[in-house]
Amino acid sequence: MPKVWIVSDEERISVSFNEYGQPIDKKTTSTLTHFMGSLARSRKYCPLHKPWPKVGSAKKKILLDVLNDKFDLPWAAMIGYRSPLERRLGTGGRE
Repeated sequence: MPKVWIVSDEERISVSFNEYGQPIDKKTTSTLTHFMGSLARSRKYCPLHKPWPKVGSAKKKILLDVLNDKFDLPWAAMIGYRSPLERRLGTGGRE
């Protein structure tokens, strides 16, 4: 995952989604899921031994911001829309 960490804001990795919010390109989907896994295993971003529902919304927002910094996620720019990832994380959009 080192190549993802050095991606600049101008060079973000574009991820395409279908109408159901599922990523469709195998290469970028693999990169995205591996990067999400590395974030989940990182003590910096995810506390150890804490159930996901107990992780604070501020931490979840930080995770989503890191993803948005490295990946061009089309749903991230939609105001008021909660992406599938945001719904899973329990952050963003309309409450």
